[in-house]
Amino acid sequence: MARVVGNPALAVFVVLIALSAAWPDQTTQQTGNSANVSGSFVSLPTSELYSDPYQRYFSGHWCDCWRKANAFPIDEKAMFEGILPRTDTPVWQKHKVFDMTGMTADERLLCRTVTGLVNRVKAMWYCTEPDDFWYKGSRQFFKDGITGRPIIAIWKGPVYGPQGIGYTVRRAGSENFMVGVKRWIMELDPPSIDGCIIYDPALLDPNARPKQPRDMLNVIRVMCAIERAIPLTPALYKDLMKIMPDKSRLPIVANTMASDQFNIDKFHGEEKAAAYALYAWAFNNFWSNPRNPRRQCLHHALCYMPPVGPPNEAEQPLTDYIVQWGIFTFYSYGADNIDEKHIEYVLTQSPMNIPVVGQLTAKTGAEGAAERSRVLRLFSRFGKYFVDANSADNLTMHSGQRDKQRVPLKQKPAPPVTLDPTKNYVAFCLTSNNSLGHFTTTRAVHWDVASRGRIPLGWAVPLAAADLAPNIAKFYYNEAKPTDCFVADQGGLGLALPTVWGAGSNQPDNLLTGYLQRTQEYLGYLDISTLWLGWLDQKRLDSLTRNAPGVRAVFYGASGANRTLDRASFVQGNLPVFFTYTDLVTNAAELEKLPTALAQSKERFFFIGVDETAFRPEDDVVAAIAAVAKKLGDKFVVVRPDQLAPLFADAVKGGIVPAEPPKWTPSDPALAETQDLVVKQVADGTIRVDGNTAEWAKISPTRILVSRDRRMTTDATKMADSEIAAEIMAAFDSRFLYVLARVRDNEILVDDINLTAGDYVALNLDTRRAPFRDAEPTEGFYSLALVPAAGLVKAPRLVLRYPTYDVGLVSLNRNGIAEELSSIASPEGYLIEAAVPLLNFPQCQWKADQPVALGFEVHDLDSQTARAFISQSDLSDRSDPPGSSDPSDSGEGR
Repeated sequence: MARVVGNPALAVFVVLIALSAAWPDQTTQQTGNSANVSGSFVSLPTSELYSDPYQRYFSGHWCDCWRKANAFPIDEKAMFEGILPRTDTPVWQKHKVFDMTGMTADERLLCRTVTGLVNRVKAMWYCTEPDDFWYKGSRQFFKDGITGRPIIAIWKGPVYGPQGIGYTVRRAGSENFMVGVKRWIMELDPPSIDGCIIYDPALLDPNARPKQPRDMLNVIRVMCAIERAIPLTPALYKDLMKIMPDKSRLPIVANTMASDQFNIDKFHGEEKAAAYALYAWAFNNFWSNPRNPRRQCLHHALCYMPPVGPPNEAEQPLTDYIVQWGIFTFYSYGADNIDEKHIEYVLTQSPMNIPVVGQLTAKTGAEGAAERSRVLRLFSRFGKYFVDANSADNLTMHSGQRDKQRVPLKQKPAPPVTLDPTKNYVAFCLTSNNSLGHFTTTRAVHWDVASRGRIPLGWAVPLAAADLAPNIAKFYYNEAKPTDCFVADQGGLGLALPTVWGAGSNQPDNLLTGYLQRTQEYLGYLDISTLWLGWLDQKRLDSLTRNAPGVRAVFYGASGANRTLDRASFVQGNLPVFFTYTDLVTNAAELEKLPTALAQSKERFFFIGVDETAFRPEDDVVAAIAAVAKKLGDKFVVVRPDQLAPLFADAVKGGIVPAEPPKWTPSDPALAETQDLVVKQVADGTIRVDGNTAEWAKISPTRILVSRDRRMTTDATKMADSEIAAEIMAAFDSRFLYVLARVRDNEILVDDINLTAGDYVALNLDTRRAPFRDAEPTEGFYSLALVPAAGLVKAPRLVLRYPTYDVGLVSLNRNGIAEELSSIASPEGYLIEAAVPLLNFPQCQWKADQPVALGFEVHDLDSQTARAFISQSDLSDRSDPPGSSDPSDSGEGR
């Protein structure tokens, strides 16, 4: 496959980046029942193992930042129709089953890999679990189908007749699954399996400490796909050899246990470093093979997921699909430069506007949310949307179509409804958070309830289901009632950040256009006209109206508009936009609060988002919503989401509601991280970051006083001296934002491990504008910590608090990257002065007469956090603080 690189410099870069690694010698030695392989697992030069394989290709961070905004999109035609490859024709009459009940993780990994390999030729193998709704469901869907097996019923077609099961193999008994594996090695012609790969069973044991990074499992999945091999632990290899009459039919392709080149101890005990080198080796060996394109990874899809899933799914259910199509699989453990460089390299070497399937992170809570945001931003910058396929299994079978042409899906038409000016209208919608895994598992349980049909209800659908689960989608559409409405789930084709889409390339607008046009195409496949989006701004909304004309309404966000906006809906051109009125509902208690919240509102049209993934499978979410809807009273009318748009349009025409965008009116001052102000502009070189504040007194900078109890004033007479926690000044020139903070602190405490766990001054900058200015931090909001020198921290530091990923010239917990800082300690506290490069905030326009949303927080472990907001810029001078001395300057110079 031709790969076009449009820039000569980048072409040289691409050539140089390849590591001099060769695929291991496949000559094998088999002695008795042991598994051995001659030669080394890999031939990566030893010198490469102890250094960053890409480091020599970057001439400093400034070059790195240029590269992040100037990648040239690769032009390569996909070999399949659609966004993701799918099986053409499963074998309906005699499909075969791996019953994985009671199987260990290594046995399950083997079964899923065999399924992926064999289903390349004929999609016939299915891996079932005890709780599989589609295979072991409790309902009889069709009298003429096989009862209790809905998957067969939804696949049933009149052309193919009744269904049957060839045979089922299990862990124990006469129908042992190893016998089934042996049969498909020995009897299939042409063979689907060419060999095996031996690996350490400790990789799958969460309680073990394997010598190699667990990421070896992701690489093994890719190796199995390329080499048409099955993964075996030494014990499984021994068991299989006992029943193999001809052992030469299963040669050992590679023994990953025979080499220590990627052992963690080779990387000073750093598992992340070992994983990085391993992924770098795998990408450079398997991504492209110009001599034999059949022995290379699929170029129009990527997989990003933890190598090991939860205990009951440690083998990762997506394995069969990865192996079937040879999808390169990788993962990152944190926000280190070494991780991000590899992710960015993989993303720049693959075509733009393609999907990444898998799981964004294994972390949970706030840490998980930060990690999801970081990775999603990286993907979006390089034109990759994320399809959450966590827990989505058997996609090699579910993606099957009876015909090569798509089966048209049609929604039940919405019943007609006429606007009543005296009523308020409410639409509820369940979201899977664009999770295909939820759509194919728990959604079926929430759907299959007697209460469905009692009220109009929206069901958000991952658009990728049109490729990966068309028959399951057809099941929902066939069983839908007139009250059911399907909405495109959050993000469109997948989870994405439109505000930074393609920002890492030199063609961001073209890439966004292509993404939106592709979204429009899939909306047509699923007969959907309403789209739920997040992370939007006015520019991207304008692009949406041009490139997705089939969209009749947009639902926005997951943060409550009732907290930050004076209204929750408006019209863009002819396109109604509805904000989620409350925060995304995540439990029954929050549902119960809705009647009171809606009754107290002056809003006439409400869109209520319900996070279906937060509810247990046994919860009847539909009944809970119906009960709440009943409590709303006669003043409210519950409608389908697609009915909300024409009703709102009629209300605008009748002058009942305004059409213009809502205004930013936060109900709680704590939500306002910043305040708009005109920052003082100075000539370049006016301010030097050296701890000498004499130049500040000459320029009359913006200045505020901050109290311990979070009060702020620009009038020194309104705050007693004993109440002042800090005084902060700000100015900017053509390259830098300058900040000077004097902080009262009787004991300076700084954590050298976690710099934002101690004392610091936070700088907040918000480039978002109403109405797309969420209550929670989202794309376009920045918060940096100015950390003073104290204790083991010998020099002041500038650290990102939000976003929790590299945004440009400033990185997480790293020293002087093109910024300048100076700090001075005194008996009364500390002074910290900083010059922050404006390149960190590409979305912000810095002009002398243009307001900037800027704010500060003072963090002091000895007291409560004090938050301050700058609101004026014409302030008086201030002299140097007492006890000032020579500064410690960690800057790299300008």
